[in-house]
Amino acid sequence: MSFRLIAIDLDGTLLDKEMNIPLASREAIRKATEKGVKVIIATGRMYRASLPFVKKLGLDTPLISYNGALVKGSADGKVHLHIPVPIECARAIVDLARRNKLHLNFYHNDQLYVESLDKYGEDYAKRQNLTPEIVDDLMLLLNAEGPTKLLITCDDALVDKLAPELQEKFGDYLYIAKSWPTYLEIVNKIVSKGYALKFIAEMFNMDRDEVIAIGDHMNDLEMLEYAGVGVAVAEAQPALKDAADYIASSDNGVVETIEKFILSDKPNKSEIMSKKWEL
Repeated sequence: MSFRLIAIDLDGTLLDKEMNIPLASREAIRKATEKGVKVIIATGRMYRASLPFVKKLGLDTPLISYNGALVKGSADGKVHLHIPVPIECARAIVDLARRNKLHLNFYHNDQLYVESLDKYGEDYAKRQNLTPEIVDDLMLLLNAEGPTKLLITCDDALVDKLAPELQEKFGDYLYIAKSWPTYLEIVNKIVSKGYALKFIAEMFNMDRDEVIAIGDHMNDLEMLEYAGVGVAVAEAQPALKDAADYIASSDNGVVETIEKFILSDKPNKSEIMSKKWEL
């Protein structure tokens, strides 16, 4: 069985340190699509902050954004899947952020709302090339449905401390994962990149063994676990490497993966019996 679908994370995986797509990656993706392989972007970013990268790659496939909470067509803008945060959970997170003076991003209708901007909020907006809308009270945005996603951004050590605490308190209702050293993603319990990737694979009538997923942080875990081959890039978090089927050794894991599993004549996964690939 050959591979027909590749899901690629953006930050820390496809994008370089200057937030650009390396030319070698663009060329490898072009060659993969010419072979009939579908390439999708799977990111924690907003849809509108991710779409320019998809356009640069010339892709017309659905885009997984908000860590899997939204699957929307990159060409036609059609919403295929949207799973918001439960309203009462959103209220509790807003209240918690206020009481602990944490910067909170509130994503609703593909717009970023904040109550104020500290250095973490400003760094996030600059990194994502976004202009947040500052409002007096985020609670007033909670009406018919909850936000698509919430994100707490603070220092690395505090993110690591908050993650298990929030998981213990809200784990029955929310999915909480570190997506960057200073980012803590908060979405609906059933949401993950893996859930969204499975949804898209089924849209295309593909088996999971025909899917490759590439990532670097723990919010990529579920899609690496779902895919027939889960790839961790060289600078991925150690726990993600432990869960991966293949660990890229070069500084461009996307190119390495496409060359090994799509463009080369090496055997595919159905011909390899060990969990870790030795090609």
